[in-house]
Amino acid sequence: MISKILLILLIVIWSAANAASQVETPLSPRTGPTPEPVEPVDPSFVPEITSKVSSLPLISATREDPFIHIRLKNASEKRICSLRYAYHKNGQSVMLNFVMGEKPCLAPNEVYVVEYAFAPQSIFARQPVTFEAVLFDDGSGDGDPEKVNSLRDVFFRNRKELEHIIAILSAAIESPEIEVVTNLLTLLDKLSETPDYMYGVDLQRIAGVTLPSWKATSMHMIDDIKQAKFDGNTDSIRESMKKIKSDFEKTLARYPQVG
Repeated sequence: MISKILLILLIVIWSAANAASQVETPLSPRTGPTPEPVEPVDPSFVPEITSKVSSLPLISATREDPFIHIRLKNASEKRICSLRYAYHKNGQSVMLNFVMGEKPCLAPNEVYVVEYAFAPQSIFARQPVTFEAVLFDDGSGDGDPEKVNSLRDVFFRNRKELEHIIAILSAAIESPEIEVVTNLLTLLDKLSETPDYMYGVDLQRIAGVTLPSWKATSMHMIDDIKQAKFDGNTDSIRESMKKIKSDFEKTLARYPQVG
């Protein structure tokens, strides 16, 4: 089920970068004359890469097109659940999170490799890469205070949305009418009324939020159950929903304790 969540993972705000592959995406296109071609950088060139986070020191950066392998170490005694780095001098940043991955956090003393996509002819080739902040599993952070608060705000809001969805599913599971297929339409209506918890989130120039829209995820799953029943599936609706709720609760347990 978790894998299904990941398949329908949605970018909540807007996406200018893919955190799974750290692929850089140009900023919003502007009208005007076609820009001059970018002169490719020298084969030995590596952009300036720094970490402003004391608990996440840079170990090395090795260019091996089409990537730069950036090795970082968690030098703290806490587990890191998320980090962010700027890929442009104007502060445009990428958020990476470990919550939805195979392991929920970066353990103390663990070395992590960011596979930073690099194209010699890209407009981003000469731009510095700066690691700005991390968020620990206890809700504290390290690095630029405003950037730490931004990560905390993103996770807090996304966590509240997930808690809201779990509460709706819990109530539906307890309903004596749960096995009536048409009642799933009512459940879908309730899920659709979930508030937009991400509205007004303090992004601090994060270009893409790599956490799911739990409203969309849950509606997709419930709709799958409904369609399966219409197609003749005999599985218990209650048991199917219990499985979804259980998987959501396991994911919730991975979230940093922010609030």
